[in-house]
Amino acid sequence: NNSVISENISITNSDTGDVLNIPITIRPIFSLDFENNGQNLLPDKKCSKGFISNKSGSNLIALNKEVSLSLISIKTETGEQRGSFFSSDTCSPESKITQITFPQGQSQVPFYFKPTANELGEYVLSFGSNLSAEKFKATVVLTDPLAVNAQSVKLPSDSNSYKIIVSKGVPPYSYSIVSGSVLSGPTISQDGAQFSFPKYAETIVKVSDSIGDSVNVTVKVLPTDCSDLKFVVSQSQTGYYEIKPNLTSLPLSASQNVFCDMDSFTGGWTLILKSQSESSDFVYDSPLWTNESNLNENDFNFNGTVNSKYPTYSFTKFDQVMVIIDGKKRFF
Repeated sequence: NNSVISENISITNSDTGDVLNIPITIRPIFSLDFENNGQNLLPDKKCSKGFISNKSGSNLIALNKEVSLSLISIKTETGEQRGSFFSSDTCSPESKITQITFPQGQSQVPFYFKPTANELGEYVLSFGSNLSAEKFKATVVLTDPLAVNAQSVKLPSDSNSYKIIVSKGVPPYSYSIVSGSVLSGPTISQDGAQFSFPKYAETIVKVSDSIGDSVNVTVKVLPTDCSDLKFVVSQSQTGYYEIKPNLTSLPLSASQNVFCDMDSFTGGWTLILKSQSESSDFVYDSPLWTNESNLNENDFNFNGTVNSKYPTYSFTKFDQVMVIIDGKKRFF
């Protein structure tokens, strides 16, 4: 940091008695690190082990300096003071400390940090040293390695079925609905629970583990294609929508942004391809007709000259095809 130690070394000529004063300036460097990147190593105590290191090394030792670092503040992102330092892993009141001392020749000192009321999150630790009035700061994000973690994935069985998979936590787990509703479930298994949710609705499920940690998982049921959307929401307008195809060949969590024509021939048409130039992109023997490669899939300019083949070409189930040529529409 910017702390500065200024010392003078005096050299005396024994023959003449002349004295030469040589000024020396040293900048102490300190760093603060937590084990396991700040994850909580003692979850039962909510107490994390860290180290303050003197990066100045032999410079301070040569000057016979004992360094004391005093805690100035521990603040969260909101500016509130939320924690204390301790000398032992019990983090008990009697081991609470307000400063850390480096004896001569020691370059690293361990300590323990405990957030007030077991509040994990980001903390800004501010220190001052006995060497100068300058301060140094360190930021640490404390997390609990046992904190419950879960996510939802769509099941291929039908468009309403999802599974909430728990990847971290202390089993057994329980599930409750924070907002929204379910059609059926939960069907609980070892790694999660299966639900059936209403279409085109958003449901928040709270997942709790056996030690009281919890996380909210949001599930948004999307249409499988434009026809599916039109069938359920008949007043849907022509435009862009997010869909989640019901195909095992796609990742269970995959969704796509598509263009839906909700006006032509009663609506429900999903755009899969547009050819607006005389290039060779879509000649008779072009591999684009039979492979799963996309072409300019982010271009939806219908007045330009860019040809496009969208992901919907490969995964949309259909029983009718509409073709528009020079503004004339035909379906087969």
